[in-house]
Amino acid sequence: MEREADADITAGRVTTVEGVDDLEPARLRPAEAVKFEVTASLRSDWNRLSTAERRLFHDLLPAFNEARDRIAADPGATFPASLRVKDVEGAPGIVEMTWSFSGPDGRATFEWVSIDGAGGVRWRRIADTRS
Repeated sequence: MEREADADITAGRVTTVEGVDDLEPARLRPAEAVKFEVTASLRSDWNRLSTAERRLFHDLLPAFNEARDRIAADPGATFPASLRVKDVEGAPGIVEMTWSFSGPDGRATFEWVSIDGAGGVRWRRIADTRS
């Protein structure tokens, strides 16, 4: 799964967006939008998710963004346990986040990148855990 995202990055199939609203109609307030990149693989994955799975991802983004801001200010800070963020074994620099909020389990991988000279997030893949 991560090899496809690596191929997207190598081939330049990465899009910089201002928020997840570029994937579908906005659900986040502009102040919550975080600059990030998405791979072509993630866009393809996104299209396969159900409406409920997309909603779960949207709903966890404020907690992710708040934690990202805390970590940027204090590298010793951590993500909330509910987001289950950990390094992907055997894939240096790639991080995964898994979740379940009384609904389908989900998993997304990302990495920390520089976008326009500032810290950002490159979302690589997203799927339900059945995938």
